[in-house]
Amino acid sequence: MFSLKKGRFKTVLFCLNPSGQFLTFTDLLTKSKTMDSTLIRKLPKVELHLHLDTSVHLDLIRKYLIREGKPVPEPLAEFCIAPAKCENLLDYLHKIDVALDALQSPESIEEAAYFLSRRLAENHHIYAEVRYAPHLNNRNGHSVQDILDASLRGFEQGRKDFGVEVGVILCALRHFTPEYNTLVTELAVRNTGKIVGFDLAGDENQSGAGQKAHFDKVHSAGIPITIHAAEAWGPERLAEALDLLHARRIGHGIRLEEDSDLMQRVIDQQIPLELCPTSNVQTNATATIETHPADRYLKAGVAITINTDAYTTTPSDLSGEYELLAGTFGWGLKEIKLTQETAIRNLFVPDGKRKEILAEFHRRWNNVLNEPVVSGF
Repeated sequence: MFSLKKGRFKTVLFCLNPSGQFLTFTDLLTKSKTMDSTLIRKLPKVELHLHLDTSVHLDLIRKYLIREGKPVPEPLAEFCIAPAKCENLLDYLHKIDVALDALQSPESIEEAAYFLSRRLAENHHIYAEVRYAPHLNNRNGHSVQDILDASLRGFEQGRKDFGVEVGVILCALRHFTPEYNTLVTELAVRNTGKIVGFDLAGDENQSGAGQKAHFDKVHSAGIPITIHAAEAWGPERLAEALDLLHARRIGHGIRLEEDSDLMQRVIDQQIPLELCPTSNVQTNATATIETHPADRYLKAGVAITINTDAYTTTPSDLSGEYELLAGTFGWGLKEIKLTQETAIRNLFVPDGKRKEILAEFHRRWNNVLNEPVVSGF
């Protein structure tokens, strides 16, 4: 390894093999058979399952609370970041309450969306689908349309400034009455073409059967559907999502393996799961990262994708999730690329757009792997 310094340029370290040739990241990985965290972070990424209201930076939450004239609970981190192990999903969801108190104006929503775009760019995302329930953000009398428009403005400015495109998924909530969820269903149908998908989130103790009319309506409007299922409840919620609610993707799906017949159906039909490893441990959907089914599912042929779920309530990012899986299960470039390509194939975008994203992913992937190993910046 030697350094090169010339003029105003910083010192750069290049790795050479014994023949004096530059080594690329691929060369080093082939020799060491280990994943480097710097490489993981540089790799291009696509993400399917990320919530806006759980991904607001603490500094922004503080700023918005003060602007709203609301008290700032201290220490703020303890009120907004879930512990490594919660009692259950509901315990985890309580950590979103303060962020929701802060996100009650279009201005806050727009800025939060913009800064989330920046965080995605810092993690080398090409595209992400971000979801939220706008009828949780209308306590000050703003319409859900105002809230949606604000998020779209924020993400569009983020695309211009940071180069990351974001598609918005709207969420109905299991623990809301069907009547109140009408707000977000009608919003989705009015904004077909502006949003990319529709979801059912919230307390999984509540069946989604009572919300079926909403999902029939959204499905008829041609809006793709993903459903949180088999996270805090058993695989019957996943079957319900497929059979009653028109789900094309499943949020989490951790407990799928408890029903072997259903698991085979998911494999045969290649229904993608949106796994979120760190969050799944936090919500007690799985006991530890070592017991997480990601590796088992991948080897069994389940179409899995890896996601973060949250950037704040779960203090992680997609690079961190892959580092965790690499350290726990020995995942390498093969597994990362496979799960990323699965994510791209299952984006809620038109086929032409999907092909563009896949081509850009492969271009950036090859560029990263073929560049000389550089340090010293």
